[in-house]
Amino acid sequence: MDGFGRAYPAEELGEVAALLSVPADAWGGGAADNVSCDGQRIELPRQTRVTGLVVLGACAGGSFRDTLVLDDSDGNAYRAPFALTDFLAARPRYDDECHFIGSLLRENGKEVVGPRPRLFRHQSMFGSPRPCTALILPINPDIHLFGLWLLTGGVQHEVPTA
Repeated sequence: MDGFGRAYPAEELGEVAALLSVPADAWGGGAADNVSCDGQRIELPRQTRVTGLVVLGACAGGSFRDTLVLDDSDGNAYRAPFALTDFLAARPRYDDECHFIGSLLRENGKEVVGPRPRLFRHQSMFGSPRPCTALILPINPDIHLFGLWLLTGGVQHEVPTA
């Protein structure tokens, strides 16, 4: 999760894996469990009118507010704000909510007593639907996304993040 070898207990992330439709045995062991945000562009299969978004993840090295850019095929962009709390924080810092609490923290494969890692969920709704053909993630490698969903008129569409 961070540059110090700290991680979630992968065997406890089964409920999160089910939410993301990922086989539980795909977590941990060097598998691509999350995306560290570095300006990646995610193309959608078709233009979608987006009414909101849901982000599942956490930050390392602090809690952050940032934006995801919804880009349409005409070069217009909408900056969708979101906020996620640090994975070792005891409670949410922003308007996100705690979605998962691990029983322990691992550091370089060893169990660390004390801090319990968390995943947070942020949801935001837009004032009006926004056309989107691609998402552009922020440039902040300390933000880790485990899941990202686009809301379209109350329907949730998963965007692959791993």
